[in-house]
Amino acid sequence: MTAQRTPTPGRTEDATGQNPEGAAREAVRATAEAAAMGFSLLAASLDAHAAEIRDPAATKALTDLRRRLEILIRATTRAADASDGRTVDVGALLRDTVMRHAIPAQDAGMTIDLSVCAGTAPVAMDIAIPILLVADELVRNALRYAFRGRASGLVRVELRLRGNNLLLSVRDDGIGISEKTLLSSGCGLGLMHELIQRIGGTVFIWREVGTAALVSVPLVAPLPDRRGAP
Repeated sequence: MTAQRTPTPGRTEDATGQNPEGAAREAVRATAEAAAMGFSLLAASLDAHAAEIRDPAATKALTDLRRRLEILIRATTRAADASDGRTVDVGALLRDTVMRHAIPAQDAGMTIDLSVCAGTAPVAMDIAIPILLVADELVRNALRYAFRGRASGLVRVELRLRGNNLLLSVRDDGIGISEKTLLSSGCGLGLMHELIQRIGGTVFIWREVGTAALVSVPLVAPLPDRRGAP
């Protein structure tokens, strides 16, 4: 008599007795792990060549690239540890990303009240990474440009869910962004808009007491517009 294998409840198997869903999750996790390793190797390569660069503009560009790579490394590492290999807690990553700016600000002699309000927010990695990169750019700009002539200031970062939209806001009480910068897409604004538009979101930046930015990203893909369809 041939023994029959009893399927595990809640487990989907194909004709060979394999679990395709589990195999797919492992493949995704392996991909995330490989991506984290690749970013780490690239970062190490940049570090190895950094000492050879003498041009200040090139050094600044390399520093910015290195910082963005660190965000990618942290996000892909978290994804590799996730059960599905693709979901990360963007709230925790946001707190980590923003607060890494606190020590350099202190080292520069600035007293910045830097705070992050973000609860647990599990989202797909392809949404989390653009949000983290944009948040990092906004905070960096605030610390670099908003407090010229001052040794202190305030930067507030908040992440919240409203309906099916994830909202990121960054505000400072600095000198305020200039109209010229807004029109020219300077200070990395062009990159921010491109990153967020690729995931169906929008970026609004305006001047109030200081500078305010609001990023809105839909977590549910909109249904196709069928108006006029036969």
